[in-house]
Amino acid sequence: MALSAGTLFVTSKRLLFNGESRNTSITLTKIVDGHVYSDCIRIEKSSGKPDLFSMNTAQARFVLSLVSVLKEQ
Repeated sequence: MALSAGTLFVTSKRLLFNGESRNTSITLTKIVDGHVYSDCIRIEKSSGKPDLFSMNTAQARFVLSLVSVLKEQ
């Protein structure tokens, strides 16, 4: 069951989730790992519980690749 429907944005500084009932902002420097599943992406942070965002595998891989490239800059 989804916590909140919404849109995930990736900027040069953070992941932003704009949800109907919940909003989240994760600074890229706080992201330590990500895991792709068939129906979601799990973002591990340096502190706090991991966040899960529903999406398909291709979208999840794209988001993780984009985060990886942006963190290197």
